[in-house]
Amino acid sequence: IVAALFIGMLAPFMAVLPSAHAAPIGGKYGGNYKIALKAEPGAINPLASPSRETAQIIDLVYESLARRDPATLELMPWVASSWTVDGLNVTVQLNDNILWHDGSAITVDDVAYTYSIAGYAPDSVANITKNASAYTVTFSLSQPDGTFLVDGLLLKLVPDGFTAASAPMGCGPFMFDSKVANVSLTLRAFDDHFNGRPYVDTSAYTYYTDFETAAKDLMNNTVNFLGWNIDVTQASQNVNFSGQNTNLMTCNNTTIERSYGTEFLYLGFNCMPSNPLNDLPL
Repeated sequence: IVAALFIGMLAPFMAVLPSAHAAPIGGKYGGNYKIALKAEPGAINPLASPSRETAQIIDLVYESLARRDPATLELMPWVASSWTVDGLNVTVQLNDNILWHDGSAITVDDVAYTYSIAGYAPDSVANITKNASAYTVTFSLSQPDGTFLVDGLLLKLVPDGFTAASAPMGCGPFMFDSKVANVSLTLRAFDDHFNGRPYVDTSAYTYYTDFETAAKDLMNNTVNFLGWNIDVTQASQNVNFSGQNTNLMTCNNTTIERSYGTEFLYLGFNCMPSNPLNDLPL
């Protein structure tokens, strides 16, 4: 049972089962992971301005063309197998083994739609060219914009025709299973995820309006994880558990994990009029 002082993405689910696309890495499979949230998440939809609580879930349901390597912080291909830059043109080569949760294959139409005016519509993208036979999508930028190769490739992909009001439909390791209004939401493992099935069978989220109730449920194993940041004051706050005053730091049923994360990702520049960060290769 874990209470986290600093929490980023819920990445433990990303361990995989043997598949044609990923080698087994060992470990025990199965079980249900129970997470406490401070509030009920909104729509599990990346186009619907997700809250912090919702973003944690969206990260497991949807994928992007690239993802950030947790060790080096470099972008690495994900749904995209590679990309090339030729002047203002960024051509993305897609993997051909990606499925949506309904079993249909991702197409260049889906990717183009995601970045179109109906999707995220990045300001720097002037035109999108699809090549279905080559399985590529080319983004033509209106001006040099190095941020497209950072933030742009991390946008969550959605199917063609998807809107901010659409039901959850991603291609991530977990898929939407069920929801009890004002109580809980459950995701289940997606067996056909391109990088392998997650170890955990389900990921269930329960909503709490007060910290004390969440702390008690963590102590008695009703939940396994607090899905928000807590400080030392809360970690040492006494609650009545089994007739005794105890707290998350002293209870035998809980463990505090301190994850310091990567808070500082910016390198300072003397921003001359030439805007060095708009140099696309840079």
